[in-house]
Amino acid sequence: MLTGNHLDPVDSSLYVFRLARPSKDFEQKKSIFPISFEAFEMSSADKEGTPPHLSVWVEGCTTPSEAYAFLRPYSPNKIICWLNVDDLRSISCKIDEKVYQNLLDVLWINISNLRAGAQGHSGITGLDQNLKLLRKDLRFKLAELANKNAGDRSRINTI
Repeated sequence: MLTGNHLDPVDSSLYVFRLARPSKDFEQKKSIFPISFEAFEMSSADKEGTPPHLSVWVEGCTTPSEAYAFLRPYSPNKIICWLNVDDLRSISCKIDEKVYQNLLDVLWINISNLRAGAQGHSGITGLDQNLKLLRKDLRFKLAELANKNAGDRSRINTI
């Protein structure tokens, strides 16, 4: 699969994934929702990126095992959160009677690394909204989408 140029939009038909910790309810109670909104919290490094972005990987360019190799050793982030790019871009939120649309995008974020899978690095932009309730709602919507996709794909993938 071809990768995009730095900061180009990722094609809408593609899936991206993020590696996350299983939700506490999933681990303790075997909840049917393994992915929590906490999986979509931007790290300090994500916030300092240009542009600020939540790191994800393009399916077909990077395997989950390759993405896991970029995390710290023995990372607990082993749940694979699948997101369709078009669905992600269509997320809308309503806060205090105001509707927010078209806030999120997925861009290729090239990283200078020769390890396998580096070419699939991308980022979700738009999660750095000033309104705290909006940021949290966007993260909840991403978790809902990831949980739906886990069910649609008849699998909850882990590494």
